[in-house]
Amino acid sequence: MPFENVPGTHFLSTGNTHYRIPEGMFPAVDDFMAKWKATEELAERNRAEARVAGIRPPPPRPFFPADPSFLVELEALKDEATRALLRRKDAY
Repeated sequence: MPFENVPGTHFLSTGNTHYRIPEGMFPAVDDFMAKWKATEELAERNRAEARVAGIRPPPPRPFFPADPSFLVELEALKDEATRALLRRKDAY
């Protein structure tokens, strides 16, 4: 199952492409995922506080803009992975 949590990895998905990236392999991904987790935890606390206060909770999915340099690095990693896969498509 592509969305299953695997300890020691980060899961990223874009469109129909899924990435499972080992923690510590790419600092930019580690930083992005740490920010995402902190944002999700804050959003969950805000939703819980809204429920207790009897008001409409904020949307369930937090949003924060990705640092453009992270997106550039991620795109470069995709290109690097594509080249590696193409090198391995032929039998040894």
